[in-house]
Amino acid sequence: MSKRSRKEYQETIRKRYREADLKDKQKILDEFCQVCGYQRKYAIRILNQPRKNKRLKKPGRPRQYHDPRIMDVLMELWRVLNLPCSRD
Repeated sequence: MSKRSRKEYQETIRKRYREADLKDKQKILDEFCQVCGYQRKYAIRILNQPRKNKRLKKPGRPRQYHDPRIMDVLMELWRVLNLPCSRD
């Protein structure tokens, strides 16, 4: 079973597993372990964990300032502070 098909199978089983009662969960878990070849505890962990959201953008400050208004303010501040640099 390829990694992609295993992930798709996990998603379908995860939905069934979360909506099932205890007896059905045991059957679903047995089926899932047999098909994927996972150990029972690992399969339980996979089926109970929430779905991961991929971050589209890293958190934190922007690496560069492209807005001309911000650049004007930064340049003015730099001049007021007597043009400091890291080489002094």
